[in-house]
Amino acid sequence: MSTPRETTDPTAGIGTGLHVRVGARRSALARTQAEWIAARLQELGATTEMVGVVTTGDTDRRHLTEIGGTGIFATAVRDQLRTRDADVAVHSLKDLPVDPAPGLVIAAIPAREDPRDVLVGLPLDALASGMRIGTGSPRRVVQLANLLAARGLQVELVPIRGNVGTRVDMVRTGELDAVVLAAAGLRRLGMLAENDGRTTVEGLPAEPIGVDRVLPAAGQAALAVEVSEQADPRLLALMAAIDHLPTRLEVTAERRFLNTMEAGCLAPVGVHVTADEQLNLTLRAVAGQMIASTSSRDAATPLTSVEGSAPTSDGESPEAAVARAAQLGDRSARDMLLRHPAERPET
Repeated sequence: MSTPRETTDPTAGIGTGLHVRVGARRSALARTQAEWIAARLQELGATTEMVGVVTTGDTDRRHLTEIGGTGIFATAVRDQLRTRDADVAVHSLKDLPVDPAPGLVIAAIPAREDPRDVLVGLPLDALASGMRIGTGSPRRVVQLANLLAARGLQVELVPIRGNVGTRVDMVRTGELDAVVLAAAGLRRLGMLAENDGRTTVEGLPAEPIGVDRVLPAAGQAALAVEVSEQADPRLLALMAAIDHLPTRLEVTAERRFLNTMEAGCLAPVGVHVTADEQLNLTLRAVAGQMIASTSSRDAATPLTSVEGSAPTSDGESPEAAVARAAQLGDRSARDMLLRHPAERPET
């Protein structure tokens, strides 16, 4: 009787001897995300230390639509890489500008968390006219406004800022009837509980909103780990060990879609790509119009939607799969531009 052959994990101990300085914002969520990455690196044998960074988005309290959302949470963290004060930078991928950063590379995109949004304060069916719903995202505004209009409801969609806890407290104190937050952040912070079919956030009633009803932002629920293009090859190998190809394909298509649309992270655009077990890709996207009014009735402008797909091929390399994902995003965005001329970039 033959003895079963032992299998070994090729990544086991790959980080032994490496000390990695992990740069991230100092907010509770950013710190939690960075600590999660650090734990993955430690599992592979590396030692780590945290480097906290204060960004423009943390100090400027104006609404994001006033100061411009592109890069305000990322630039200072990236600077830590350029000055060699950190070895890796951990970001929420949806906060990263879609244009590449000179001298830096996204070396790892771990498996994605829950990409849905969550209504915190009450379930969707309990919404009524006259309520005040908080969100700082034009993407959420235009999609929620259309959902509410279909039910004949009119609410006030209030722009808000602040960390996750601050926004939840706006509901707890009665300042708002509900807020819309990302499920991924709530899960990472341990604030979202699901028991016996009931969802709560810090004891408040809540309801995850399916992506069939409100599409997420490009890259939502994914983390990005950036390093210098000149990084130690051992560090690059460590990053490759925590990269998740299906997630990389999904977000590559989503971010290329946004890039081709020339739409930033605050554009009223939702896009979501899924990769199945064979890495076949399916894309859905919507685009709306920027509206200054906080009335859901005014914001319920028609949405333009597109769908696309990109099947895998036999023997496809990871590099070819990433190129296929980028092509799907580009092709779908061009389709959107034809149908949604108000978003066509000027030439």
